[in-house]
Amino acid sequence: MKLLQQLLLLERIDCLIRRKATGSPEQLARRLNVSLRHTYRLINELKQMGFPIKYNRQRSTYEYSESIQWQMYLSIGAEKRLSIKGGNR
Repeated sequence: MKLLQQLLLLERIDCLIRRKATGSPEQLARRLNVSLRHTYRLINELKQMGFPIKYNRQRSTYEYSESIQWQMYLSIGAEKRLSIKGGNR
């Protein structure tokens, strides 16, 4: 999996955890369109990075056990920005 795709998945998981809307691991895997095993790997990666993630069995969702702040920035050099193209026009 490419680095940017991996980072976007981790960011999406973080957003769902903050909203307490991950659902069960199986539901989270379906939401992310990845395998259940990959979902567990992603959660473990976040835990290894220091995210205080726990699973709440009563609510059937992942949540943070304490308040955290995570920001992700992507910077592309000026020479690369000119070569990036996208959109419909």
